[in-house]
Amino acid sequence: TALFIYCYYKCQTCANLSVLDLLRALYPMTCTLVANMHFYYHHDRAWNSRLLLLAMCTVLWGVRMAWYVLTKLTKRGQFQQDSRWDVVYTFIYHPQRSYFWDLYVFFVANLYQTLSWFLLVNMPLFMVYTSHAPNEFEPVTSMDVALCILFVCFFLYECCADYEMMQFRRIKFKKMLRGHSIRYTHNEMIVEKDGTFYGWKYDFLMTGLRRFSLHPNYFAELGLWLCFIAIGVKNNCNALDYDKLWPAGLAVVGYATLGFKLYKLALLTEGVLAYSYGSYYRYHKTVPRFIPSLRPKPIVFDQSISDNNEIEEAYLSESLLIRLRRMDKYRIFAFKYDDKLTTK
Repeated sequence: TALFIYCYYKCQTCANLSVLDLLRALYPMTCTLVANMHFYYHHDRAWNSRLLLLAMCTVLWGVRMAWYVLTKLTKRGQFQQDSRWDVVYTFIYHPQRSYFWDLYVFFVANLYQTLSWFLLVNMPLFMVYTSHAPNEFEPVTSMDVALCILFVCFFLYECCADYEMMQFRRIKFKKMLRGHSIRYTHNEMIVEKDGTFYGWKYDFLMTGLRRFSLHPNYFAELGLWLCFIAIGVKNNCNALDYDKLWPAGLAVVGYATLGFKLYKLALLTEGVLAYSYGSYYRYHKTVPRFIPSLRPKPIVFDQSISDNNEIEEAYLSESLLIRLRRMDKYRIFAFKYDDKLTTK
């Protein structure tokens, strides 16, 4: 409750929903550290080795995630809002019904995410905390170590994916400082439609880990939290003991809400990229969304741009296309049904 009230207060006072992204990085390690200290002071100054293992995992993830969010969103000395929140704002906000956006911030951005992380983090902690009698302490098993190693593997995979994106953005920004695309060198262009269209290879990242999946960071996020839940569930769920099954069920609910949020974020990101860059369609058609493919389909350049925007308009939903069109103040992009879309 306190976390929810604080998050909502910061969103309202700072008018920056990305504060939630920063607090999301701090919440898991705070919960695990509190659980360890509570166990220590209520069990004759003894440590729970499995709780310590979970604490090390969450601190490792939380510190790295907080640093990444701050580095990504701090521009010109100010912590700025992620641009995807602006897109969501255009979907929901209406001048005559402004309370829709306030309700979204209250229930979805704050309450939904707070409950999601509460279930995802605290239920595994609760299962480990109560897995044995007060005076009996189960040591870390080989299965715990294996799950922890798998957690670290997913963590390193996410670090690599985020590092590649940060380096790509730095390079893209430096090259954009040179001015209009007419000044780009020939080896930086992607030739399509027999030379009638030239895409810039720095429009979006499609190398490195993103050769194998569209969102490798989301795949790693889902993988490492699955390992976190598995450490808590292990040796705690007996098919005949329903008192121990309910926290596992709530942990699965929390994990499902995380997966749903990442899925919607992926669709939003793909929609914006598809609207912004004509060559994104061919990349999206050949690479899976989450689970990496070691043998991705070959990219056919001349199939990415259609002469009458049929591919583009078939890919984007009409609702998304209308809202993205409203954001295009200078009418940079032309679509076949612009008259119909802009009148709505």
